[in-house]
Amino acid sequence: MEVEIICKECIKPCSSTPSHLKIYKVSLLDQFMPPIFFSTALFYAKNHDFLSQKSLVLKHSVSKTLSNFYPLAGRIKDYVSIDCNDEGACYIEAKASIPMSEYLEQPDPTLLPKLVPDASMFNQNPIGAFVVLIQQTTFACGGLVIGVSASHIALDGTSLASFIKAWALAASSIGKEITYPNLDSRSLFPHYVGNFPKEALFTALWAPFARKDKVSLRRLVFDASAIDELKAKAASSSVENPSRVEVVSAIITKIVKAALNAKSGIDKPIAISHGVNMRRKATPPFPDSSLGNFVWPAQAINTEKETQLTSLVYQLRNAIRKVDGEFVKNTIEGGSAKLFQDLKEMGDALSQGEMELMLFSSWCNFGLYNNSDFGWGKPIWISQCSTTDSEEIPFNNMCNLNDTRSGNGVEAWLFLPQHIAAVVEKDEELLQYGSINLSPLSIAHT
Repeated sequence: MEVEIICKECIKPCSSTPSHLKIYKVSLLDQFMPPIFFSTALFYAKNHDFLSQKSLVLKHSVSKTLSNFYPLAGRIKDYVSIDCNDEGACYIEAKASIPMSEYLEQPDPTLLPKLVPDASMFNQNPIGAFVVLIQQTTFACGGLVIGVSASHIALDGTSLASFIKAWALAASSIGKEITYPNLDSRSLFPHYVGNFPKEALFTALWAPFARKDKVSLRRLVFDASAIDELKAKAASSSVENPSRVEVVSAIITKIVKAALNAKSGIDKPIAISHGVNMRRKATPPFPDSSLGNFVWPAQAINTEKETQLTSLVYQLRNAIRKVDGEFVKNTIEGGSAKLFQDLKEMGDALSQGEMELMLFSSWCNFGLYNNSDFGWGKPIWISQCSTTDSEEIPFNNMCNLNDTRSGNGVEAWLFLPQHIAAVVEKDEELLQYGSINLSPLSIAHT
């Protein structure tokens, strides 16, 4: 698949940002994030009614949306602030050489970076970078992909989903009320003044596990029936009704741990880190429209030689439950001192002898499939986007979880060292539940 860039421009907000809002200070939680960009791509089938208008509709509606999400129309000033100068979001128009169905029959995840804006040049030094970049790619059949890349300094997955939902509403409901973001994060979690200690970054917490292995990506699809089987197998008196995120995380951890230990010849414990959305843990919950990063890692360490799904689910449930309303309340009151201490305790736990690390993030239950109709129907597939296959990345036992279109399945995007991925993809227990790289066309309505 060849993708040709047709044009690039900056889409400015349709109204100017007031002078007293020109500098947007990020929150304390934002400061823990590495200066990287993350991406997603939304696939839409051909729709004759809107084909000729799509580009105009998308540009006009994103301009309206940026007026309310004004920090996203600025530039990163430094690691603690955004210059809300209304220069706009980067907007790219491109075209793909093949029909969309040809790609979706057996999607190659390593080609997905062609369908999202390339923000890799900003990862090492984001100063002056766009906050959001958008790419509209039209396939030969008329199908459309909207790819979005966003700075982790300013947004987490929930924030990006909130922006996309607001943009879709503006596009499909011209003239109606537009969604506004909640900007309370900076007052709830005031940013750390001075040089933020590098040892407090999440990347520093996991630095002892950094490797230079070449990474391979595997996309596993767990449908509703497989999820039900896993829930039945993983249920116990301690966790009677496991969630789909818990059981998929558990089966992947079990298989990856076995592959890592077989390769090294040593029975090492494995630390599981799962990003938790603090918005939904607060009492009362913070709105999903809260802009910024509200993610904190829940950490569990499994020391069993023969790992059981029941124990992994129980450990995950306990770890995630610790990030509760009381935790959020204490974090707001304790500020940076509390979070630095929490990170130190997690780091101390990780340094207790040799162990492996598995990192999880979840976009499940974001509701993007139901809330990203720009006027030509819901997306037929929403994908995570990867680095190029075989690229070296610092942390290479990672898994990103997405909803399937039906909402009751899970797509797992698994990044592993090449030699471990080759073992995992042949594991009989894993393949009993998950299908490798199943076509989105075959699972769209299941």
